[in-house]
Amino acid sequence: MLYVFLNFPTEDFHTPEADDPPMALAKILEKRGIRGNFYLVGEKARRLRRRGRVDVIRALRKHCLGYHSNYHSIHPVPPEYLDRMPWEEGLARLEAEETPGMQDVKEIFGVDRLHIFVHMFANACQVPYVMANHGIPTVLSGVEIKVPGNLAWYVNSLHVQTEGAVSLDGRDEDFLPSRLRLWEPIYRAAAKKPLAFASSGVHPCRHVVKGFVVCRNCERGRSIPESQWTSLPHYSRAQTRGFYQGFADYMDHLRRQKGLRFLTYEELYARVRKNPVSVPLGDVLRLLRATAKGTKAGRAIGYARLGRDYVSAAELFGMAVRALDFYTRTGRLPDPVPMGKPLGPVKDVPLRKSVVMPLRDLLNTNRRVANHLDAKRRLPDSIAAFSGARIGPASYLLALCEMLPQLAADARAASTPDRRVRFAPASNRMDHLIRGNKGFRDWSPYSPKIRENVLIEQAAMQAWTAKPAVFE
Repeated sequence: MLYVFLNFPTEDFHTPEADDPPMALAKILEKRGIRGNFYLVGEKARRLRRRGRVDVIRALRKHCLGYHSNYHSIHPVPPEYLDRMPWEEGLARLEAEETPGMQDVKEIFGVDRLHIFVHMFANACQVPYVMANHGIPTVLSGVEIKVPGNLAWYVNSLHVQTEGAVSLDGRDEDFLPSRLRLWEPIYRAAAKKPLAFASSGVHPCRHVVKGFVVCRNCERGRSIPESQWTSLPHYSRAQTRGFYQGFADYMDHLRRQKGLRFLTYEELYARVRKNPVSVPLGDVLRLLRATAKGTKAGRAIGYARLGRDYVSAAELFGMAVRALDFYTRTGRLPDPVPMGKPLGPVKDVPLRKSVVMPLRDLLNTNRRVANHLDAKRRLPDSIAAFSGARIGPASYLLALCEMLPQLAADARAASTPDRRVRFAPASNRMDHLIRGNKGFRDWSPYSPKIRENVLIEQAAMQAWTAKPAVFE
């Protein structure tokens, strides 16, 4: 089965004539019984209200609505400040900048929830995390998560990776034939698979305006008042009507194809398995043993299969820490073990040489690690040993992989005099789970001063949270 997402980034708030195309496309879809995904810029929603376009709002409300940032390209866009701020401070700034836009879109369109976030700057891993915290569960970004299938969890949000995408933005003379030439290879490849996802769509403003006026006036970090923006040429009304007809013909072609269904991101999320609240102790111990065995065989730390579900490395770290903390307080391991959703570390602080720590010191240290998970909701970049050494989270997890099964086998093991725990050097990076998070300078509005190396490093560290998502 091939599931197709129809995507419509609705962003041009500057051009009043660009208010009509989203409504026209929404009605074309409605006539055919199809729901599309319209994701709106906050300022676009506010301009629709200000211009009295209740007709547009009503038409789009019948479809799946998402968020496309507060001001789209107006500077600074999030990566231009996230690359220079400490993690928690950057999250607070992002919340302050984007929360009003999310609230305005929901209020103006009269909906309780937005279902998808799409933007070029979703490559900055703080962005999907904040969106998920605001109830926007699904993200499209340029980050490629290297897991089986098309769906992945990353920074606690659902990331969709399609078989291919066909943009309808082009304005060539043979519009329909050219788009079908792009579509047919995707359809044929997907037909060979039991489950596949693809997307197609158009920026509605491109049915009226010859370009992206917001991006054009904000190129390369340029910040000028909107009153001084340069407008772009428009298509004739006849050309616009022709674009609408071409879109309708394209939709009719897709509707006739066998084994194809249209899907909204709201429907997608409803069919994806969610995390269990807790995991039986026996399963946690099996995951810990398997992780220890895998690293001894030369495999990198990563996600693990748990029945029909998956557990990310960050989740396994959190469960191991919680289990040991419970043992310290009660003298026994918990069953089941609570499963939280911590983020990965922010910086790579590797352990350079092996460290040996008395078990009693580890139990006290682990209490601090548990407190860090509670306060920061992420793995620590490093754990301070009483010797002064800094233990990376990978080294810490592998030590718990060895020790917790021993405690489960003999609860008195912790009381053995002079018992010690060894922490060996291990890589905190999970580059094997993430790829392609570059291009922060490829989007024309980005300032050339953006420090993309910082953003790429942060995104790579969050691969601790990466795991496949299961579509049911």
